[in-house]
Amino acid sequence: MSILIIVAGILGLNILMLLWATTRYKRCPSDRVLVIYGKIEGQETFRCLHGKAAFVWPVLQDYAYLDLTPSIIELDIQSISTKDGEELEGKAEFLVGISTEEGIMENAAKRLLALDRNGANLLAKQILATQLRNEVASATLDEFHQDRLAFNEAIAYSLNQELAAIGMTLYNSDLHNIRQR
Repeated sequence: MSILIIVAGILGLNILMLLWATTRYKRCPSDRVLVIYGKIEGQETFRCLHGKAAFVWPVLQDYAYLDLTPSIIELDIQSISTKDGEELEGKAEFLVGISTEEGIMENAAKRLLALDRNGANLLAKQILATQLRNEVASATLDEFHQDRLAFNEAIAYSLNQELAAIGMTLYNSDLHNIRQR
């Protein structure tokens, strides 16, 4: 009888440990980045996973998700000066989101994890507005109008470089109704 109680206790304890372990095993869906932070091997303080799974140690580690759903950011261009002093106005739309590229994804964990979606979009909007202003200021009005595709590619490249610093990427940009003021 006592052996039966001991075996049942050990079996019950094993089942409880298995249930506990399954609650700490976190899977990351394809539309998110799983950020595990706390005590991580080596000097790292966090680890990013996309489309993978990991065990999150209780007390030593915690986790959060970053949403990969892209956002549309609209800019109203009131007055941007070109290199030759001409004023432009119009509208710009950008499709941005958190990157899953190694290195850039970690930047998102460092800089965006504490922000909600609106906060991250506001930060991206400020970067986009500043960088767009800088790019337009580095070109003349003729350069802007002559090769619009090359200008848009140069802007996209520049914007991607700046967005990568906060862990985001530019998926699409559209400058429309750009005209002289």
